[in-house]
Amino acid sequence: MNIILSKTTSKDTINEVISYMDNELSPLLYRLSKHRFSTRPPSYADVLIRWGCSASVDTESEVVYNKNIKQIKDKGVVRKLLDENDIPVPEPVDLTKVDPYEDLPLVVRPATHQKGRDFLLFNNISDVLDKGYLISRLDNPYGSRLYPKTHEYRVHIGHGKVLLVQEKVQTSFEHVGENWNYENGYSFVVIPWKQYRKEIVSLAVEALEVVGLDFGAVDIMSDPLDHFLPIAVVCEINTSPRLEGYTAQRYAEYFDWLIRTKETRHFEIPPDLSARHYIFKHRELRDGDYDLDFKE
Repeated sequence: MNIILSKTTSKDTINEVISYMDNELSPLLYRLSKHRFSTRPPSYADVLIRWGCSASVDTESEVVYNKNIKQIKDKGVVRKLLDENDIPVPEPVDLTKVDPYEDLPLVVRPATHQKGRDFLLFNNISDVLDKGYLISRLDNPYGSRLYPKTHEYRVHIGHGKVLLVQEKVQTSFEHVGENWNYENGYSFVVIPWKQYRKEIVSLAVEALEVVGLDFGAVDIMSDPLDHFLPIAVVCEINTSPRLEGYTAQRYAEYFDWLIRTKETRHFEIPPDLSARHYIFKHRELRDGDYDLDFKE
């Protein structure tokens, strides 16, 4: 038996991914509202895939994917971990001692958030005086200086290789705001592999390796208006992004590959290779035709 444990992933996303898969699965939904599984987990599973779910289970398994998922539950802690491992992130700000001359514009988020919600932006001292009290309403908030991005990408990684890359674009101009979320007309679109940028995909791979995940989606902001800032920074890491159409098909291919190979090693990509070498090719997922080495 092969199992996917899911918590925040929507049922529509799960069902679409499973519909594209060849292998038999017993998906178990972890319902946050009831804090219990909709189906009692079995005592044993050949493969257990943690897809946005860190809940404890009494299930023995030969192979567990994303077993370190609890480590990235707090997005502020993840930012700190990445920063300590020399992965560029927006400049952290200590919220207990904000310097109005050095730390503004300031972005504040809670430890857990979804879909671009709970986004507080303080552009100046007046904003801090008017809206500063809102910070206390957030759960374990963390702060960073605003990174004035001009591009944002979501890089989906599996075992150290790229499943696909999406770019966030504004498709509706009804609302305008610093927060590039759905309410302000932004959405992710898949971009062709010829448009992949090495500095973006390699940063995503490095970030996921630091937090110890087998797969996930890394949100990266790039090309800031301030040219003294890093060319790209990691915004956050998602373990259960919304998937549909081609994105769901790619995850289905990858999950089939996990179940078939039970591979635990990640790919090793030499630093001198171009962005296209990071792609997890269809033939590699189908036939196990590997042209790169694994990390030991």
